[in-house]
Amino acid sequence: MPASGITARAYDVEAVRARFPSLGRGTVFFDGAAGTQVPAACVRAVADYLETANSNSTRGAPFTSTPAAARTNEIITRAHEAMAAFLGAGDQAECVFGPNMTTLSFAMSRRIGQTLREGDELLLSPLDHDANIAPWLVVAEERGLRVRWLEPSYAECGLDPSRVAAAIGPRTRVVSVAHASNAVGTLVDIPALAEIAAAAHRNGAILWVDAVHAAPHIGLDVVAAGADVLLCSAYKFYGPHLGVCWARTEVLASLPWHNVRWRSDELPHRLETGALAFELLAGLLATFDHLAWIGRTFAIPAPAGGLRAELVSAQTAIRAYESALAVRLLTRLAEMPGARVYGIAEPRRVSERCPTVAFTLDGVTPWSVADRCAREGLAVWSGEFASFELMRGLGLEPGAGVVRASIAQYTTAAEVDHLADVVGEVARSRSR
Repeated sequence: MPASGITARAYDVEAVRARFPSLGRGTVFFDGAAGTQVPAACVRAVADYLETANSNSTRGAPFTSTPAAARTNEIITRAHEAMAAFLGAGDQAECVFGPNMTTLSFAMSRRIGQTLREGDELLLSPLDHDANIAPWLVVAEERGLRVRWLEPSYAECGLDPSRVAAAIGPRTRVVSVAHASNAVGTLVDIPALAEIAAAAHRNGAILWVDAVHAAPHIGLDVVAAGADVLLCSAYKFYGPHLGVCWARTEVLASLPWHNVRWRSDELPHRLETGALAFELLAGLLATFDHLAWIGRTFAIPAPAGGLRAELVSAQTAIRAYESALAVRLLTRLAEMPGARVYGIAEPRRVSERCPTVAFTLDGVTPWSVADRCAREGLAVWSGEFASFELMRGLGLEPGAGVVRASIAQYTTAAEVDHLADVVGEVARSRSR
């Protein structure tokens, strides 16, 4: 998300870290790609809701006139409105909450599949997390659909939008891509998504975007991207364990849906089957307050225009800070014997990636590197990260994968240096 006219004030990472109670307790978290830590305000909001406002009587008089029910209804409305602001959506009714992205992906893809005919095509990316692939494979088998695979550049783990556009044919009905790779961090940026969307729409197809890994690192803008459906998970961007599916009103309204008979047929409620996790919606609102604080604190002048402007400013400040640390880590890895970075490896091209760095060391299993880091208090992860097609395309040993280190808004330069020192020791010890 561009932040025209906003000049960044010095990013104070210690002030940010002071808001996260889990930091400074013996573990350095480089596993944000799996799930970020949460600010204290989010923790307090979840507990406060359960202590003071817990209510599932959210519909129908006289129950909704009780203080707890009224507050719950307010939280539901505010959470949808804030989510729309975070995504750049025009209507809060386009935001659907669920337990996680994977569950929502299975549910939404199956409903879309019911509108397709035998022989229609699904265009999938082999770079993606399995949550953005497996649901479509199930739908294809059930509905007699044809699955076609995009051809990425495995050297950079990226997609050329012009090649994606060229692959879209008259029977293509869904083009599914990730905004960013959860395994290696490569971006498909908003202009690229917009180019793909335009080609999809010319052929009567929809653009489905997995934004789970992009959400904590870059500003999301569903309108500018031309997306028809976009999914993400709040626990990847400093919130509680919630999944989110945004879709254009026209898409949501056109889908068949099964629900209990008492549930409202209005959007988004017709798609949110059963009771929501109201306490987590309260926590999500607190997370957005935290992000808005970053936007207000580290921009000159203070952003005007409400929550959306504050969130745009926050993502701009966070991205600049994280990118500088990613350059630091990429530079250190480039100096290590036997180290190989996957995806965009050049520090000068950091704008083309998220600050999630995947690498291997010659002669050392990824698990061994992660284990050594863990013994030093560094939480990195090793494996395939459910990006099975990508790992095969990279020629990596099945099940072994890579080491993944993900930088977050609370990561410090000293922590990056510590990680690089430990990995460097492992690399040097194997090269002797």
